Amino acid sequence: MFINHNHVAPVNNAWGIRRGDPMFSTVERFVEILDRVGVERAVVFPLYDHHIMTPSDCRELNDWLSNKLKDYDHLVPFMTLDPKHSDAVPLAKEFAAKGFKGVKYHPPVFETPINDPKNERFYSACEALGLTILIHTGAHVSTPWPLRFYNPLLIDEVAMNHPGLKIIIEHLGGFDFIHEAVAVVKNNPKCFAGLTSFSGIPAGMLNHVFTTKCAGAFLNGSRPLLKDKLIFGTDFPNREPQTEEMFEHELCLSKELNLSQADLDNIFGGTLQRLLEEE
Repeated sequence: MFINHNHVAPVNNAWGIRRGDPMFSTVERFVEILDRVGVERAVVFPLYDHHIMTPSDCRELNDWLSNKLKDYDHLVPFMTLDPKHSDAVPLAKEFAAKGFKGVKYHPPVFETPINDPKNERFYSACEALGLTILIHTGAHVSTPWPLRFYNPLLIDEVAMNHPGLKIIIEHLGGFDFIHEAVAVVKNNPKCFAGLTSFSGIPAGMLNHVFTTKCAGAFLNGSRPLLKDKLIFGTDFPNREPQTEEMFEHELCLSKELNLSQADLDNIFGGTLQRLLEEE
């Protein structure tokens, strides 16, 4: 299994201190869980604490991860960056050269609209470098911000302007915008559905979206996209508890949709592996 979308941080990070847990979100705890669950590989990126950090701190965060992962070959590094920041393009180039495979971009946390013109240089650089961008979608209640700035439909515009840019639409719009996110995935060959923190979406809605409304696109129609469009992630450490139970809650997706083993193999690593291997 190769899982996507995991936040990691140093020991005694600010989030852990606030929770009275110095190991909260650490690489060490994450690796322990992976070992117990039997996950072979995982995408990780630095946990950005918007309460105390600014985009200027991203270099230090990414430097920390680069050094930390020298002892963890099975963890695949992604950067944390604000696309509109003046250092975003230089940092993308620098860390891509160090082996980073992509970028996590959280619009409401950075208060950077998905279609902000200042992002264009960054999108072009990632496209040229072959980097994959994970874009948060879905209402982020802990950082209230106008939804119009990160509606998944805005990703359609980005994908059309940058047809070679690999994008994973994280949380697939959440409960709020799942249909818009699915439309963008259907409309763009390089856009993928990030099934992250999906256990909070009612099973009935999942079945409606994946087995009824979009059956012709995702499951068994003339353009079967399921086998190479859905990518599983956990959102560690944001799904509690930080134990094997976290994975069980998220893995319920597979049980609800009655998918074939071949489809599950793609969702739980196959598609992500192929995506990151693309030049």
